[in-house]
Amino acid sequence: MGDRIWSLGTGFPRGDADSSSAPASASGVAPKHQAEMERILATMRPGNRVRVRLANESVLEGTFLGSEDAVLKLDGADTTGVSFAQIDSLWEQRISKRKGQIKWAVTTGAVMATAGTLLFLAAASGAAGFSEGEGPGPQGAEWALIGLAGFGVGGLVGAGLGTVLGTAFSDGDPVWVQQYPEVGAPYLSP
Repeated sequence: MGDRIWSLGTGFPRGDADSSSAPASASGVAPKHQAEMERILATMRPGNRVRVRLANESVLEGTFLGSEDAVLKLDGADTTGVSFAQIDSLWEQRISKRKGQIKWAVTTGAVMATAGTLLFLAAASGAAGFSEGEGPGPQGAEWALIGLAGFGVGGLVGAGLGTVLGTAFSDGDPVWVQQYPEVGAPYLSP
């Protein structure tokens, strides 16, 4: 194995130096690189926004139309086609509902935690006959434990329900997901 080639834009290795000596196809792209790009592009959705960072450090952004003959087809960029050999990194814009899920989970969790605390305390006072004056009911720390249990149960149920509601009712936020070079887990741009 030879030395690693590092991508300028990502800081992640892109392959072995030996792979650059592989014979190029008719399109001027190394077969390994072309096969990898075709596999990645097959998973992308036409119509999504993409950013392409070229080997010369310039960045193109446009609507992904597809690929043909080792050329990435974009609409709305300075150029309509980009050769695979020029691509340093490729990013696709997707919609993430993560923020909406968190907002809904926190809000619903807080409301349900408060309601759970009140319900547990009301049930404890009623079960002990405290409201009718029949018994002493829970004392001191017992009230705190009952309230804490209600808070925990209500909070967990509310957070779970909020996550489901956040998925259903959140519009989502656009995020850029790196498609090439692959870095293991998708890297979301800031």
